[in-house]
Amino acid sequence: MDAIGFTGVEPAEAFRQIDANGDGQLSVEELLQAVRGYYVGHTDVPLLGH
Repeated sequence: MDAIGFTGVEPAEAFRQIDANGDGQLSVEELLQAVRGYYVGHTDVPLLGH
């Protein structure tokens, strides 16, 4: 998160929110769901610089 310019974001917490099944890995589907959720207002994990 720091590398792409986010400040005040706890990377571990963002990861936990995106890791829907809790397996410690992010699948393509989990990433897509996170981006979709962010853009429709269902999640507040900062993504893609927003």
